[in-house]
Amino acid sequence: RQMLHDIAFRPSVIQAGKIFYDKDVRSAITKHYGTEYTKMLVPYLKDVANSANYRNDAQQVFSRFSEVIRQNIIATLVGLNPGTVLKHGPTAAVNSVTEVGLSNFLKAAKGLFSINDATGETNWGFAMKTSEELQRRHRFYRETLGGAADELGDTSSLRDTMIKLGSYPVAMSDLLSAVPTWMAKYESEMADHGVHGDAVFEADRAVRRAHGSSVITNRPQVMRTGAMGSWLASLYGFFNHIMNRQYELAWRAGDTLDLVKQGEYSNAMSQVPKLSG
Repeated sequence: RQMLHDIAFRPSVIQAGKIFYDKDVRSAITKHYGTEYTKMLVPYLKDVANSANYRNDAQQVFSRFSEVIRQNIIATLVGLNPGTVLKHGPTAAVNSVTEVGLSNFLKAAKGLFSINDATGETNWGFAMKTSEELQRRHRFYRETLGGAADELGDTSSLRDTMIKLGSYPVAMSDLLSAVPTWMAKYESEMADHGVHGDAVFEADRAVRRAHGSSVITNRPQVMRTGAMGSWLASLYGFFNHIMNRQYELAWRAGDTLDLVKQGEYSNAMSQVPKLSG
């Protein structure tokens, strides 16, 4: 697992290090965001680089015991709970519509669900095969509810199967809006510039902005702190994502108010749909 992680992340970590350690970049971040953000850069990079580090036998035994208890609690409270689906599904859908626009989202959803079975299956298959972000949406809920991020191999127990079944309704409620979001952004980007790779990148980014992500590069510090972080922030991934959107709403509202004070009423009104969404 360490070797796989190193192969996947080493080039990106090296390139990111050139930015994070650059004096001019650090000075600019300190000036515009504050020293707190600057101090988080290097610890973040080290967490990403070292997330698969070796643990001794005692640490592994305790971590496994702690993880089993945590998984059981969350799987019992969340798994097959209709309330979880009713809360997460509509919230994720609204985020998706806000991210790509109602007309684009409905057009993509129509191509997936209402034209005919063949068209829907082709579009769904293309999205799932092309997007790594969509491929890991099921994995996202197994990581959150079941802690499957540490598993390698095909071994599975009855307990693992029950956890997977428990998380399935939430995962599907997520995919029902994540896939149309991806398709909507991909199609709009292809219509704009026609570059497949850039369109895939932007579509994956739209899914992350609408639904969040549990990948190590997207986790806040509290979720990168081992067993204690898992206990304190088991479901914090989506919560943190939603909180960030509230911050975004606040600064967009502030910018809009500044436009009003400056007499730029037309520009201010153009921001109203984003704020309302």
